[in-house]
Amino acid sequence: MRVVFDARYLNNPSSGIGVYCDNLLRNLLSLEPALHFTLVSRKAGLAERYDATRCDELIFRFAPRSFATLWALGPLLRREQAKRRFDVFHSPFNIIPSALPCNSVVTIHDIMQIQDPRNIATSRFVQNTAGLFWRTRIRHAVGHATHIAAVSGATKSALVEHFPTLSPERITVTPNGVDRYFFDPPSEAEIQQARRRVGSQRFVLCVGNESPHKNHARAVRAFLRAFEHDSDIRFVLVRRSVRHDPEMVRLLAEPDARQKVLVLEHTELPILRALYAEAHVFFFPSWVEGFGIPILEAMATCTPVVTGDRNAPAEVAGDAALLADPYDVSALADALSRVDSDPALRRQLAEKGRRRASEYTWTRCAQATLDAYRRAQPTGRAS
Repeated sequence: MRVVFDARYLNNPSSGIGVYCDNLLRNLLSLEPALHFTLVSRKAGLAERYDATRCDELIFRFAPRSFATLWALGPLLRREQAKRRFDVFHSPFNIIPSALPCNSVVTIHDIMQIQDPRNIATSRFVQNTAGLFWRTRIRHAVGHATHIAAVSGATKSALVEHFPTLSPERITVTPNGVDRYFFDPPSEAEIQQARRRVGSQRFVLCVGNESPHKNHARAVRAFLRAFEHDSDIRFVLVRRSVRHDPEMVRLLAEPDARQKVLVLEHTELPILRALYAEAHVFFFPSWVEGFGIPILEAMATCTPVVTGDRNAPAEVAGDAALLADPYDVSALADALSRVDSDPALRRQLAEKGRRRASEYTWTRCAQATLDAYRRAQPTGRAS
């Protein structure tokens, strides 16, 4: 089977989708010897990074999230189809180009913009620009892709709910994996470097971007309520790509928050792993997610997890985390207090979490994605 894989996020492999593409591609090549990939890339060199005997490249210098992706990539592939046979095109990031020359698979990570534009931004301008772009493109992808790879059962359910004519048989659930890196303990030097950033006190860790669905304001309020009378604990919030957020600015300016809350805007991967491993509790109170990889990363380091009791976080965590209503500050605070004060529960969650994280492998993701390829493949063609 010859697959065109839109690999442009691999030109910036530190992004979340870049990590997804890298792990998926490596495991697909290992899993199925009959696969051959044409990698759509913004610059040369990707084929050699993976397997030059089974990968070639097609240079398309435009950004993945560009109008060129929508209108120029398909015609380019049509011209290339005369020289190379393409069975399936795979887009790993919610967008399907128009005028493709072959059947297609699209990975849908989430449809939060369709579920409620307020999930992704507080700004009406962002909701009506970036939100409109993604709502339009996701609808196009759902309508035109031959098959859909949904990263969680929650994403599949959301797709079926919001697209009533979409058959569930057109969707394969392809759960993400967790990098084995997080199962290895951090070095003493990494731990010391992390401690220099956050101090020697025990701390609750929360990781995520600035989007409203991450629920960071309630997370801070829940922490302050849970540990109102405990001066020997901090809240460490690793909050990437911070936009203007008046509510959080006001909240973090309050006296208790100024004393107990530390915001880190950027953290290198080794330090992030050390923070996971050193955290007293990992707190992930999102009200909606497409998946929730940080839950598994924390579990891999044997850190007990508190997360939301619905949607993908509850699906990913299973019974290996303490779940609470993400809209209820009191419930979130009670969950944090319970994990903090119960050593037996902490040990149980740490053990269950490690086992749970080990179930989410990139090989499993690749196997499910290969099934999606086969479902999308033109009838009668051999793999």
